[in-house]
Amino acid sequence: MILSILKEVEVQKSGMDCLDCGNCRKGETVYYCPARNDFVIVDGITRIKERKTSSSSSEHERTERRKKLRRERGSLRGAS
Repeated sequence: MILSILKEVEVQKSGMDCLDCGNCRKGETVYYCPARNDFVIVDGITRIKERKTSSSSSEHERTERRKKLRRERGSLRGAS
């Protein structure tokens, strides 16, 4: 919130009128500012996306299903 207020003040200081588009308030690291007619890169915001680790039981179930389907398909191919 404070960051967006500072951005608006910066736009007003530079002699441009804020068009109140809301892009600077979304908290993104890069956004388009129509008042500046330029893209703005915000320093100091670091986002780390962690990988989702699948639970071992669900991964095991999927693996077993895949193996079972392969076995069934293989036995059907040889039967013809």
